[in-house]
Amino acid sequence: MSGYVRFAIALALLMTCVGCRADRDAVVVAEVGPVFVDVESPAPVRHTFEVSNRSPHAVTVMRMRTSCNCAKAELSTRELPPGHTGRLTLSYRPERLSGADSVYADLFFSDGTVKRFELRVTWFPRLHVPRHELSLLVPLAEQRTTRLQCRLFAPDREKLPTFDSVRCDDGLACELVSHEDRPAGVGAWERIYEFRVLAGPADSPGRRNGTISLMFRDGDGRPIEGSVHVHWTVPPVLRCDPPVATLDLHGRATIRVKAEDNTDFEIIAVTFDPPEAARWLTATVGRDKRSVLLKATESSADHGPQRAHHCTLRLRTNHPKQPVVDLLVLSYDVR
Repeated sequence: MSGYVRFAIALALLMTCVGCRADRDAVVVAEVGPVFVDVESPAPVRHTFEVSNRSPHAVTVMRMRTSCNCAKAELSTRELPPGHTGRLTLSYRPERLSGADSVYADLFFSDGTVKRFELRVTWFPRLHVPRHELSLLVPLAEQRTTRLQCRLFAPDREKLPTFDSVRCDDGLACELVSHEDRPAGVGAWERIYEFRVLAGPADSPGRRNGTISLMFRDGDGRPIEGSVHVHWTVPPVLRCDPPVATLDLHGRATIRVKAEDNTDFEIIAVTFDPPEAARWLTATVGRDKRSVLLKATESSADHGPQRAHHCTLRLRTNHPKQPVVDLLVLSYDVR
């Protein structure tokens, strides 16, 4: 056999193998893409792939294999004549929610090919509020503001949720400032809403709690609700320093009153609880009327160690919301 003949035979065999390989690779065509799922969705994730036989020969799915027990594969038919298309439904119930998961099903065909159908799941929350609790310090009869951010996600920009309404408890207000759309990776989008939260004014000191309820609508018009808890504290205009007074070795203790703002004040009276504590203690208001000197009397030794639970300082102020303030010294000892 001449070299030319041997070359021709080898070339024909090579072309036949290449054609067979190309034909085998064209047997099944799968439509694969990432699937985006709401992280709060309780139902399993499902996606249907198209399985098409583009070869001139009929093929049969001999068996299937999934990547894990949490994945399930179902075929509309195992027999695929030439030019026919079947459907493979791959469902997945995750044991835990993470940023991204991937499961697959391998199909083994009668022509010896194996095709993998992969379901890539990207989990995203419909609504994410980075700060579910806000804390504010609000001066008496004033207002304070802070910022609140909400992030909403969707598989594509056209389905991004829109702001609908807001409800606030008494003493709180919330208004929309701006919003911005950004790519969130792996084809998803996020919309960031900025709100301004106002707390106050209040007519008395104390700690207050309230809730801001936000309502959005997704791309299909379904409601999305979120809430933020707000804790705001109105500090007292005046305070005692120290709040707990203990008589020193000389039987004395000085209590000074300090203002948290520009409030002007003067001490106009001092009382004891129990009242009989006045038998072994005296209270002298300082010249500036902003301090009190507590002093044990000479007869205090006759009564032995004593503990008075409250010393009340009554003050007159120029504050419009607190013209008269009673301050308590929590405790003091007569040793």
